[in-house]
This record gives sequence, C-alpha cells and structure tokens, in this order.
Amino acid sequence: MKKIAVIFEGNIDQRYGVFNAVVNRVKYLRGVSDFQIDIFMIQVYDKWLTRKFRDSRSVAKGPATIVEDGETINMWWVSRDFVDAVLHRTLGSKPLKLLSKLNRLADQLKDYDIVTAHDMLPAHVAWSASKKFHIPFFVTWHGASIYTAPVHDKMVKKLTQNLINKADCNFFVTQRLAEYASKLFATDIKYQVLLNGAADTFVRYSDEERASLREKHGVNGKKVVTFAARFAQEKNVLLLPDIFKAIKEKYEGEVQFWAFGEGTLKNKVKAAIKACGVDCKFWGNQPPTSMPEYLNCTDVLVLPSILEAMPLITIEALSCGANAVGSDVMGIASAIGQDNVVDLADSEFVEKFSNRAVEMLCGSIEQTLPPDCSWLATAKKEHEIYNNY
Repeated sequence: MKKIAVIFEGNIDQRYGVFNAVVNRVKYLRGVSDFQIDIFMIQVYDKWLTRKFRDSRSVAKGPATIVEDGETINMWWVSRDFVDAVLHRTLGSKPLKLLSKLNRLADQLKDYDIVTAHDMLPAHVAWSASKKFHIPFFVTWHGASIYTAPVHDKMVKKLTQNLINKADCNFFVTQRLAEYASKLFATDIKYQVLLNGAADTFVRYSDEERASLREKHGVNGKKVVTFAARFAQEKNVLLLPDIFKAIKEKYEGEVQFWAFGEGTLKNKVKAAIKACGVDCKFWGNQPPTSMPEYLNCTDVLVLPSILEAMPLITIEALSCGANAVGSDVMGIASAIGQDNVVDLADSEFVEKFSNRAVEMLCGSIEQTLPPDCSWLATAKKEHEIYNNY
C-alpha cells in the first residue's frame, strides 16, 4: 500500500478555492485506491514587526490540526522572517530563511512513497523531500501561481520554473494553463491535465425543492442572475454594472441579480450598480455548504474574468442546473463550452456577453459538464499515474 503526502498552502479562515479542491481531490482518491493519504497545509503568518512592515493582517500560529469535510489536515505554521520580507521587497531576493524552514519540513516526509504538492511553496517542500529521500514528487498548478506571481516577480519565476523542471510530473487544471506555462517558461513541460470537479453536494435539486427555495428567497416568478467571486480587478468586476444593466434592459421578464464575495472593489461596484437602477442583492462571502442552495435558485451565472484558471464556481453552477456565461480566458470554456464565452478583446464584449445571458434566461440553451470535469474522473487518472511509480 502506497503512502502519499499531499501538501498545499492555505488559510484556515478562507476555506474555498484551492482549499476545497485539495479536500475533494483527496476524498475521491481515497475512494478509488487503497493509498494511505495524509494532508498537510502550510499557513504562512507574520509576526508583529513583519506584519507592520508588510501592512499584513495574517493570523498568528494556530491549531496543530483542523478537520474539513471529514478530512484531517495537519497544519504546518511557518512564520515569515522580517529580513526576508525587506530584502524581497527592496532587492527582489529569495526568501532564504523561509525556504530553509520549508526544507526542514521535508524531514517529516521521509516515510512516504509519493509526495504531491499544490503550487509553489508546497512544491518546494516536495522537491526537498525528493532530494533527501529519493521520493517521486508531483505538483498541481492551479492558476495564479502560473499566470500572476511568475509574471510579476523574476525571482518567483525562476523558482517556479526550477520546480516545474524537477517534478516527476506537473498537473495543470486546464490545458490552456499548461500551454501558457510552456510559453512563459519557454520549455517543454512534463504534464497531465487534471480538471476540477464539483463536490457531491452540488447537485440539481428536485423541482419542488427549487420552487420552495425560490419562494424562501423572494424570487418566485423572477429569473436570477448571479456573480460569485472576489471583487477584484482580475475578476473584471468593474464591468458588472454594464452587464447587469444590459441584461435587465434586454430581458422582457423580471430579473433579480445576486452577487457573492468580498474584495476591495465591492463598494465601488455596488454604488455603480445602484446608479444603473439595477436591483442587486449582495450576499458577501457564504460558506461552501450554503452555495448549492443559492445555485439551485440561479438561472445564469456570469463570470467576466480577466484572469482565471479552472473556476470551480462554473462547474458547481452547472452541476446545480444553472447556465453560465463567461469570458474566454484559460479554462472557463473547458467547463461551460466555447459557445458560451466571449473574447475579452471584442469591442462588443458587454453586448455579446449580455445577449448570451438573455438567451439562457429565455431557456433556449442547455449546458452540460464535460465528463472529465468530475473529481471521480480526476481521481481515477491520478490513481493510475501514482501506481506507475
């Protein structure tokens, strides 16, 4: 029986995105294998001086373990050094003390047969374990660790490229992300594509349950258009007022707009939507356990992102019976179909985006997830790969 260590970086107070992806990957891998799997999460935190220098609010050291959806996660709390922070910001140098701490964490992986990591810092631990104990290591790249950090930071780019070259295999959550990485690093990459899926709670409810939920949320007789993501520049949220207004004007029935998430641009977007005369309810961040209910009330999910890898929300929305329209970036089309995305460079982006959304509201479009967009399919593929080592 193979013993596998799964490592990722996260935050115990932000249990979504990669956090949920890792938990679901492990759950489904357990279901198709007899592997012994242990999960480790790196949480980097700042002590008071570093926190002041970086204007950071990161939490202090916390519990040794946490439990999420029945999975026990072993916590590795790693403090960011003040000197590292200063030298990185002023000179662009490597965070040597942080990397040294990560190297020491690798000592805990001596007895594992395989180490699989998610994104850069966990990949550094996996690579250290591989060098010390001759253990095969794999890295999953989720998006921002490829299309954001290495693009803006030469030091991060160099470290990331080294890890990609050293890994026994790299997993990308979409084919486009793999192609982008190959172009960015100007190298041939050993990789497989492992798509994201939806947790088994994201299912279409019965018609009776859906009707009851619509009544509960006051949207009986209305269509619901939903945005669910961070209110940040890369999500293209400044276009939401124009998109919502265009949908409202073009659709002949009543439409209720919902927005989920937080972020620095939320108040600006909220004010602009109100100025457009659009009725939009802002829900803030909601726990993942609540989202199947909201998505079962949703008719159309909109995601006009500038940067995106393989957004779980699109997969979750379709799994709950909603339609989705998005921008044509990275892996969005892989989930919702090429016909349902719009090129960001198109001068008529808002017009075409809203047109597609209105077609969906009129019930003329049916969307289904590709078979590979499932945690079960990913787990079977991952199991096969690990069995060859």
